[in-house]
Amino acid sequence: FDKTRFKEDDVKSRLHETAYLNPELTIIYEDKRGAETEHIEYHEPEGIVGFIKDMNKSRESIHDVIYFKGEAEGITVASSLKRVLSKMVSSGRKLIVVPDSLVFPTAGRSPSFSSNVGIPRS
Repeated sequence: FDKTRFKEDDVKSRLHETAYLNPELTIIYEDKRGAETEHIEYHEPEGIVGFIKDMNKSRESIHDVIYFKGEAEGITVASSLKRVLSKMVSSGRKLIVVPDSLVFPTAGRSPSFSSNVGIPRS
């Protein structure tokens, strides 16, 4: 039989994503293959709000993280978003702020959706 091998960084990334999606959960990763055991705890009490903050911590924000949660017919959905700046463009006497992306983390899908915003012409 073939052995299934996983890349260590992929496993760590998936565990961290799972911690963001389950804020009440603490996940412990231990790698005992080396001389010293590598021990990492993944716990994100802010959930997807923390994911958005961490993802954009080095970028200038237009506003605070927006979070909403709802339930219908026994299904709970939570979402969070934040606009960040890509660049500022001077157009005559106007200063135009161009948002870079709008991010929606969701379970079971790609964690981000980007929308490019065009610069209005004067």
